[in-house]
Amino acid sequence: MHSQPPPKGSLEELFRHHLLESEAAAVPPRPLVWEHLDNSLLLAQNEKYRRRLLVHRSGLAASLLLAALARVAVATCWLCHQPPPA
Repeated sequence: MHSQPPPKGSLEELFRHHLLESEAAAVPPRPLVWEHLDNSLLLAQNEKYRRRLLVHRSGLAASLLLAALARVAVATCWLCHQPPPA
């Protein structure tokens, strides 16, 4: 598909010639390629979202566990320091 011979001259002219030639010979992708690409990107995005959600849930569970343990510790300490009933 050589419509004209490549120019002999500057590097810029050679680059421009070959770029235009490659664009003219480019084959457009099949329609399913875009659908598969979109699906792949969506799956990757969902996986990233799931990982973030897992991290946040784990952090929340750890915080609640620490709060419960602190409450038990405070209650135990308070009961230990109560004067005995008379």
